[in-house]
Amino acid sequence: MNCRFWKKICANNSMEDDKQVSLTPALLNRDSESDKKQYRSVLNLARKLEEKDILNIALTGPYGSGKSSILRSLKKDYPKYKLSLIHISEPTRP
Repeated sequence: MNCRFWKKICANNSMEDDKQVSLTPALLNRDSESDKKQYRSVLNLARKLEEKDILNIALTGPYGSGKSSILRSLKKDYPKYKLSLIHISEPTRP
């Protein structure tokens, strides 16, 4: 398992037996210290959407990296943007 994407459940490159983390998307709190780094993505996205020539965006990343959390937070904090989501999954390879 690659600990880079699983920082919450990896400790010293080994899984802790008693820790499980939900990967359910969450709203990011712009005022929370712990969400500050991730919320920067929401702010950058909102800033880009202000540009007249930006009509579509794509968020990519591995499972559990926070794509849905960013979109949910954008939708909550910037309701003027219309969001239409298309989920495309690449099949895993053996």
